[in-house]
Amino acid sequence: FAFARVRASRSSLPNSSASFAAAAGSFFCSLEITPETATPIPLGPTATPGAIEVPGDLDVFLLPVTSGQGVIVETVGTDPLMQSSLQILSGNTVIATGSRGETGAAATVFFVAPAGDVFARVFHSFGNTGSYGIRARLAVDEHGGTEATATPLTPAAPVDGEWTAGDVDLF
Repeated sequence: FAFARVRASRSSLPNSSASFAAAAGSFFCSLEITPETATPIPLGPTATPGAIEVPGDLDVFLLPVTSGQGVIVETVGTDPLMQSSLQILSGNTVIATGSRGETGAAATVFFVAPAGDVFARVFHSFGNTGSYGIRARLAVDEHGGTEATATPLTPAAPVDGEWTAGDVDLF
């Protein structure tokens, strides 16, 4: 019997595959992402716990979204040494990315869901380990983004709203 330890490097993340050589010969390891190999998470305010357990580890989650929905995915409650990075994938193709330049900071990504399976992949940018939470929610566009759907304003009356990357609000 022969055993080999496989660790995905930062350069292998976009392609979801890694190759390596061992004394007994060359091997290829495919890190295929499918609904069966990803952890499903619900839409909503509750975070699903996760952990980067060893340097180079990555976690993959299945997002329950429908084509055309605006979605916000974020990591929350990260360990002080954890600098989480987040990639959104359609199949095995990266369609959006997000990370924070500070340790202990969360990553946030906004995207419009394509057709087919959509995944979120979490990893640490600099090889640290730690725990985090991940949540996904639908982006609510509370103000119109066109002249026809613009929100009317009343003088001296404040208007609340939430802006997310890619959102356009007209008043």
